[in-house]
Amino acid sequence: MYEYELVQEPQKDFCHPGYCLPEIRGDVQDAQRNPVDRYLVTIKLDSPTFGVQYCAVGDESKMMQPGQFKFESPGPVFGEYTLTVVRSQGDPTPLSETYPLGGGSALKGQHTGIIFRRKS
Repeated sequence: MYEYELVQEPQKDFCHPGYCLPEIRGDVQDAQRNPVDRYLVTIKLDSPTFGVQYCAVGDESKMMQPGQFKFESPGPVFGEYTLTVVRSQGDPTPLSETYPLGGGSALKGQHTGIIFRRKS
């Protein structure tokens, strides 16, 4: 049984080439909607275009608050991608289903407001 579920898909904010680096940002919450403690879980992003990336939730080196995650695209788009809550990069045991996101007209811009919440 998975511990986390996607409760809010990305809000798409198109950016203009040269003005912003596309990002995927969101939060991971406990069952009471509080941000999870730093480094408690990791988000796995899998993209056919850019491969697999990991982001520890609340990673201080990326200046993130507890519960937050962020990926920056190395190119002008993210394209199709999937997100999964996992234990860590070293132990990628899935703690959520794998959710396919992106694609279509959502290729460019910011993908923000994603929320994973721990099931009660």
